[in-house]
Amino acid sequence: MRTIFTFILVVIFSLTTFAQDKIYVHTATAANILTFITYLDHPDLNNNPGAGVVFSHVSNPNGAPTQNNNHIDGLAYDGSVNKWAIINEDLATIQEGAQYFIYIAFIPSQVITHIASTANEHPSGAYYSVIDDPNFNNNNPGPFAIMSNYSTVSANNHNYGFWYDSTIERRVIFSEDGADIPLNTGFKILKSTVGAITSFTHQATASNTNGITTTINNSDLNNNPNATFVFSHYWGVLGPSSEVSLDSKFSAWYNTTENRWMIYSEDASNIPLGIAFDIIVAEQEVLGVNDISQDVRFSIYPNPATDIVKISSKQNQTVTDVAIYNILGQKTVSFNNQEGLSEISVKELNAGVYLLNIKDINGNIGSIKLIKK
Repeated sequence: MRTIFTFILVVIFSLTTFAQDKIYVHTATAANILTFITYLDHPDLNNNPGAGVVFSHVSNPNGAPTQNNNHIDGLAYDGSVNKWAIINEDLATIQEGAQYFIYIAFIPSQVITHIASTANEHPSGAYYSVIDDPNFNNNNPGPFAIMSNYSTVSANNHNYGFWYDSTIERRVIFSEDGADIPLNTGFKILKSTVGAITSFTHQATASNTNGITTTINNSDLNNNPNATFVFSHYWGVLGPSSEVSLDSKFSAWYNTTENRWMIYSEDASNIPLGIAFDIIVAEQEVLGVNDISQDVRFSIYPNPATDIVKISSKQNQTVTDVAIYNILGQKTVSFNNQEGLSEISVKELNAGVYLLNIKDINGNIGSIKLIKK
């Protein structure tokens, strides 16, 4: 009996120690932007269409310069390159420098996929879509949850929030602008797990809200510009005082004067008192060059290299752009030739590990690790 008990303790300890969700910061750059798409590159996401992933906007992670990003966007999985991507739902070109908190659930099933259909349309109208999930059903307010648009067959250029309908005892997705939710559009919904650091609700009040910002007060976030979290609006979660809506895209921002994280409306709409957000905090994962996957579209030779690196497309496309980044994510040198690049010189680089971001004439992009001797 003692042996079995010890084994159970070891299993529990292992799960609580290693079963951790993670968040990393994705930055849209010229190397990963393809018009209205920015491709994610993470070893847990690449070649993994079943990954449990959601995201939120962030304007200045890790003390970076503030970058506004006022676009409704969603997740998509591109099977042609086996990568997840964020797309602007209005099909506008992704803004270079836009940044995102990408949340990856250790247990993928903690992120469910909801597809809007006539079968789950709410009795009150098509601007509501009813979720059917045992964690949410008959559970008010239910688990903390985060929602991201998920692109399926059509664009979904609307902001959304959660609402719990106590009449039917179901969690509901609603469009903040009151428009009908397009049929067959999708949503990824994260249910808070033991893999998170903490989950809580933030409400905008007279004491923490000023114009377009509302200041969060949480011990895991305060005085911590490197904190990472995702959030979603939950209408009515705290009772009548939180029955407030705002049709706006929200972003996280770290106020270096107050050393507090804030949520702000990116279109500069004033945040109404009472509006409430579910927030889930997870450990930040900082990706180094060694964590970035090798791309299937391009190849380089030799690697390691001392002087010249030859570059080729595995699909026989003309390579036009190459940018080299060091392990700190800083661009060290770039090359461009619309007539084609077959080789580049790395002679002037210091010995070390680098990331080559490569683009071909058709706009296809890829990333390959290079070791410079």
